[in-house]
Formats: sequence, C-alpha cells, structure tokens
Amino acid sequence: MFKIPLLLDPVFIFFNLKVNKMSTNTSFFGKYTFPEYLLGLLRIFFGFEFLWAFLDRFFGLGIATAPEASFLSGAKQTEGYLMFVTNPDSPFAFIFNGPDALLLELGVLVDLMYMGMLLVGGVTLLTGMGVRIGGLSTALFFFSVWLSAIPPQYNPFIEEHFLQMWILLFFAISSSGYWLGLGEHWHNFLESRFGETLAKVLQ
Repeated sequence: MFKIPLLLDPVFIFFNLKVNKMSTNTSFFGKYTFPEYLLGLLRIFFGFEFLWAFLDRFFGLGIATAPEASFLSGAKQTEGYLMFVTNPDSPFAFIFNGPDALLLELGVLVDLMYMGMLLVGGVTLLTGMGVRIGGLSTALFFFSVWLSAIPPQYNPFIEEHFLQMWILLFFAISSSGYWLGLGEHWHNFLESRFGETLAKVLQ
C-alpha cells in the first residue's frame, strides 16, 4: 500500500507547529515553520480587515461608509444591521432584531462597543501584540453575529461568521502573535514589568 512520506504529509506538517516558543534561528526565512508563516499572514489579514472597517466607519472614507454615515458625523453604526439584516426567525431575535431589540435599546453604548472591538481587534491582530484580548473580543463579536443569523440561510447550523469565530479563538489561545508579529517582544516587555502571569493574560 502506498504511503505518503512523513515530511510530505499535510497533517504532519500542520501539527508540527512551534506554538510555545520561537525558533533560535535568527534568519527571517528560518524563523518560523511554513504553517506559522501562513497563520501569521492570516492573522494580519484579519487585523487589517478590522482596522480598515474601523477607519472607514469612524471617518466615513467613502468606501463602505459615506461621510454623512460616519461615526464622527453622529450616525448610528449598528442600527441598520439590527433593524434589517438580522434574522427575524432567530430564537435570539428579541436581542438582535427589529425596533424593540434589546441591543437597540442600549443605543450609543452598542455603537461604542462595536467601534472599540474593531479598533482593538484591528491593532492587536495586525501587530501581534495583545492578540489574546483582540482575538477573544472579535470572536465574541462573530459569535453574536452568528446567534443573530440562526438558522442560517444555506446551512442548518454553520455559516461564515461561525467559522471565523473559531479561527479568531485559535489566534487568541495560541502564540499566533509571535508569527510575523511583535508578540514575542510584547510578551517579554510585559513579563519584565508585571510578571509571567499577567504577560500570559495580555499576550
């Protein structure tokens, strides 16, 4: 029976991740494993997506948000989604959907939380510093979006926000900030100032 050589086995390659420490090789191309390069790039792409969304919504750059619909102009950033995009048949519709939704009752507080999540997620995932907080906050956001869409239109259970949530959780609990990021320097700084425990929490 034909067997794939171990070094070419994609399962072996994927799980050969150095998630707890960096390689001692100082060369850029020898510093990470191939999966770490890919996952580092994926983290950066997520970070850019969140940071761009923040800048566009905050200033109204005219890409997805017109200047008159920007946060600076006083426009509500979550009202349109909560009123018209969420699933009215969701068991959580009383939280997310319609003019009487719980989140709409909270008003500007929800907008501030949303904009804060975009900024924190964007900066932390892009730089690799504080990825645990950024990953958890953005994963929680996507979890709430998934709840507002249940049941999804094309699948009884899974849709894109559900999948993105798990990717962001992986970033949060792994050493993904080290890969093509400043996570190692950030961790060393926190450890030298506040100790190992807080460094792991804020990594």
